[in-house]
Amino acid sequence: MPYPTVAHQEITLQVQEDFHDAIDSWEFAEFLYLLRAAYARSLQLDLHDPEDVVRDEFYLTQQFARPFVGPIMAEKEVSELFETNLGEDELRFRRISYASPLEITCICLASALTLAVIVSGGRASFMGFRFSLPPLGTGIKSLRSALGLPSTTRRRRLK
Repeated sequence: MPYPTVAHQEITLQVQEDFHDAIDSWEFAEFLYLLRAAYARSLQLDLHDPEDVVRDEFYLTQQFARPFVGPIMAEKEVSELFETNLGEDELRFRRISYASPLEITCICLASALTLAVIVSGGRASFMGFRFSLPPLGTGIKSLRSALGLPSTTRRRRLK
């Protein structure tokens, strides 16, 4: 039985971090790179209902990680996911607000973003479609792990 067409949603991501200084550009860029790759991978799983994603979180995170067998293959796979043309299902950003917490408003398929948020260590709330993300460093670590990538080495330690 075919599923009904899933509409795109406007979703606000709140990064739970107290910013005392400006965000490092590499940290923000890496987070967005990994989030987009995770979103693209989530689209491949053909998810339909974001509440089902939360309910089946354990199973879906295992399915999510399936293609990422080793670090070398994972880096290639993540790069390809990032570069994939997602067409109408592209993860689009409507607004980025630098306040505490950092808020990123995007338009996307809620089910795919729900799984990407979960693998980043965040939580989805469907009341008003406001998703809570961990601090950027924690999100990067979680996304790298979920995507089978080795830990990153940077100028400073990720939180």
